[in-house]
Amino acid sequence: LARTQKEEFASVIESNNGDITKLFITLKEFINK
Repeated sequence: LARTQKEEFASVIESNNGDITKLFITLKEFINK
């Protein structure tokens, strides 16, 4: 599971040109589920 999340987050960072704020938003949404 952790590996899947890591790859998912890596792709989020890539798709946002390394914008980490977007990653934190994604993380918060993930935690709030």
